[in-house]
Amino acid sequence: MIADSALRVRMVTDQLRRRAPGGIATYTNAVITALQARSDVVVHECKSRMPVRLLGLSWQRGLFGPPVMADTVTHSPSLLVPPKTANLVITVHDLLWRDVPDAFPARARRWHEWALHAAIDTSAAIIVPASVTRDRLIDAGADAERVHVVAEGADHLPEPDLATAGALLASLGIERFVFSVSTLEPRKNFVRLMDAFGRLRDEQPDLSLVIAGPAGWGPALKPVPGTHLIGTVPGEVLAALYRLAALTAYVPLAEGFGLPPLEAMAQGCAVVVSPMPSVPGEYPTVSPDDTQEIADDILWVLNDSDERDKRVALGRVVAGARTWAAAGEKHVAIYKSVLQ
Repeated sequence: MIADSALRVRMVTDQLRRRAPGGIATYTNAVITALQARSDVVVHECKSRMPVRLLGLSWQRGLFGPPVMADTVTHSPSLLVPPKTANLVITVHDLLWRDVPDAFPARARRWHEWALHAAIDTSAAIIVPASVTRDRLIDAGADAERVHVVAEGADHLPEPDLATAGALLASLGIERFVFSVSTLEPRKNFVRLMDAFGRLRDEQPDLSLVIAGPAGWGPALKPVPGTHLIGTVPGEVLAALYRLAALTAYVPLAEGFGLPPLEAMAQGCAVVVSPMPSVPGEYPTVSPDDTQEIADDILWVLNDSDERDKRVALGRVVAGARTWAAAGEKHVAIYKSVLQ
């Protein structure tokens, strides 16, 4: 039962209409779910009927923003930010277009730069998933008191559907596999991952590489022998694939947070991973620029059961400490501070 004095939150969900909304969609849906589970919050999804690109251009010109509601927090979970909005909270997931500019189209870099400054100028509060992003925002001109770090959760996937995942693998003739998941775009470093996998094929001829996720931008990914691009899969199948994999390999060039490693850890899967905020310092990492190091670490986890068990145990501890309910609690505290 919702209390009459409940906090009112308007969540801008137009990012979910993009062709490949990526981890922002996971974040947005998980936060909405966490808020809806509370009796002290009323959350409404705010979504335009206008095509997303046209909507972004309109908002960039200060047009067609949602009505101003003085008693309501408006939360934009991405840099797609409505204009002229009171009590605006914005989530800035990263500044990766500055860190790896070649991994973004020029038009996207220009838009993100404009959107970043709009977020700094118009928001009452900014949420970031990691302290490194907070520091970058402050350097870019954001008021330190308005920038809040809220780590993301690891408990958003549904129960694994092992039967459906097993049938999918059987249809592809896959028995033993390395798993990876992400939108397929240059920043995710799949070319090096496939190169590393190719170096293992002589020693591990029965091993496959399974990559799940939608196509993003950039050149089409050309799979090497033994690689299977399976596209987007439902959450219950994704959870099962983590469970069934020999290991998960996720080695992007850079990440603002990094949900896939946490998802894998929560399902009891060992991870080969490049450094990112979601992975604690005690967890082994590899350089995303070093193909041989990636290959060697995959081989180590495949062949050394003690190392694999060590990573599984550590991963369960890491993922177990990350819940969306806790993240939701911190969001609510930030919302309330905006209305004071």
